[in-house]
Amino acid sequence: MNFTSANGTVSASYYSGDTTSTALAGGTAEAAEATVTASSDSAISAGTGVVRVFDFADALLYTSYGLWEIASDQDALSTYAGVFAGGTETELTANMPTTGSATYSGNAVGYVVDPSSASAYGTAGRFYGDATLTADFAGNSLSGSISNNTVYSVGDGQETLAIGAMNDIALSATISGNTYSGTATASSDTGNVFDIVGAVGTLNGAFYGSGAAETGGIFSLEGGTNGVTVIGSFGAAK
Repeated sequence: MNFTSANGTVSASYYSGDTTSTALAGGTAEAAEATVTASSDSAISAGTGVVRVFDFADALLYTSYGLWEIASDQDALSTYAGVFAGGTETELTANMPTTGSATYSGNAVGYVVDPSSASAYGTAGRFYGDATLTADFAGNSLSGSISNNTVYSVGDGQETLAIGAMNDIALSATISGNTYSGTATASSDTGNVFDIVGAVGTLNGAFYGSGAAETGGIFSLEGGTNGVTVIGSFGAAK
């Protein structure tokens, strides 16, 4: 695995047999932790730095989605974090529907940084939510939402500690072949410990399996009233 940060490149390797099932607030993930083997980033050293990957694909047949983190050592909080979603090239839908529509239901995971958060556990957290999307194959459009978002602590040993709610996120995209791209927009609902109102960003995803059986994608938002940063991924099935 190779990761490029603003300060260099970090590399690590692990075998598929090294993964373990880990219960997190958003469900059971296949988790792997690998020691960094090479790094040109001064914040992460080879031999002591670690890369953690959490894959939430258990409920899906063709699509993987989840989180990755890079830390300076096994006991440290993450220095870098990111998200992923997708499948192999052979799992991309080859027989896309051209008529009708379909609704997809699943889950989303991600990270939020809110400098103005009222949380006693800091301004950053890992969130989990519900992903609901509707694809209009005749009109080549997709709409949906990431809703019921709960933010959890990223502190060591506190990964299942809920620290507050986060706004829903509206998704809108144009379908092109078996992929789609569009926008992600935070809702204006209030009362959230992590308030991302006004944040906007992008959405990118694809369909997987025969007849577009599943979909997965990533989204990111920035700005808004509190100058937040949000990144997330999702997987969903018909």
